Amino acid sequence: MLRIPKGELPTQTQNYLDGQQEKIDALLDYAARVKAGKDRWDARMNTKKGKERFHEVRTALARLCPGARRCHYCEDSAADEIEHLWPKNFYLRQYVSDKQGGATEDELAAKRREIEGRHHPTIWREMIRIRDRVPALAALFAEAPEST
Repeated sequence: MLRIPKGELPTQTQNYLDGQQEKIDALLDYAARVKAGKDRWDARMNTKKGKERFHEVRTALARLCPGARRCHYCEDSAADEIEHLWPKNFYLRQYVSDKQGGATEDELAAKRREIEGRHHPTIWREMIRIRDRVPALAALFAEAPEST
């Protein structure tokens, strides 16, 4: 993962994004949160406010990321969208949720193969590599040590 410094957004943009995140976080089911996040992302350009906020975020990121425009997470594709700092679906969280929900060993093995075979194959390995530096990842991997 390429590290970028924390940037500042205009207050109204940060408040807008925080409000969107609060709506997603209020959903109890992980799958519902993922769906709501994707729906909100897909709808970001449907309103004047959404277009303005998206433009401000993109401008702020452009200031932080001079040079080659590569995905700062996987470093393996063009940075032609702003969609995530963590994997878009945060695959490990879904894996842990499935495990805690009683998924069988076969189902969990299939989930691991699915995650490792995604279009950005480096994401899973990168999460394993940085897990000790990111408390949220360390906690998730502690819940599913077999996933490493």
